[in-house]
Amino acid sequence: MEKEKPLTSIRSINKRSGFTLIELGVVVLVLAMFSALAVPRLVAFQRAEDYQNFINRTKAIFGEARETAIERKAVFVLRVSGDQIELTEDGADEGQGQAIRTVPLPDGVQVDQVTLNGSTTNTETWLMAFYPDGTATRGGVQFDSDGRLFSMQVDDVTGRAAFIDGELPEQTQTKWEAGEREQRGGG
Repeated sequence: MEKEKPLTSIRSINKRSGFTLIELGVVVLVLAMFSALAVPRLVAFQRAEDYQNFINRTKAIFGEARETAIERKAVFVLRVSGDQIELTEDGADEGQGQAIRTVPLPDGVQVDQVTLNGSTTNTETWLMAFYPDGTATRGGVQFDSDGRLFSMQVDDVTGRAAFIDGELPEQTQTKWEAGEREQRGGG
C-alpha cells in the first residue's frame, strides 16, 4: 500500500520568505521620519560651523592687517568688496590694489554697518587703514547673521581689533596729549 500524502494547509502554501508591502511601507515611513528630524539638525550644524569659521577668519584678517603693516613698514587696508572682506596691500589714499587675502561672507551673513572715526559710513567708502607704527584708523564693522549681530572694532591707538558679540558700540575719540603719537585718520 502506498502512503498517502499529507494534506497541506492553505497557510503553508502561502508562506513565503520576504516582507509584505505593508511592512516595507512602515519601514520607509520610519526612515522618512528619522530623516525629517535629522536633516534640519545637520543643516543647522553646518550653518553654525560656517558662522564660526567666518568669525575666526575675520578675526585673523584684522590681526594680519596690523601685523603685515608693521612687518612690511607700509599702510595696509581692509575693505568690504561685494560679499567679502579684502586685505589690500596698497595705501588708503589710492583705494585700489591687489588683494592679498579675502574672507567671503557665508550665506545668511551680511555687513550691517561700518564706521570710521566714530561716524557711520557706507561700505563702498569704508577703508580700515593699518599703519607701520601699529596704529590704525578708528572704526569697525557690524555683521548681521539672520538677526544675530556681531562686530569687529579696531582701537586706533593699538591697532588691535576686538570681536564683539552684539552691536558695534559707539566709538569715542581717543584723547591725544602733546608729545604722544601723531593722530591718524583725521578724527
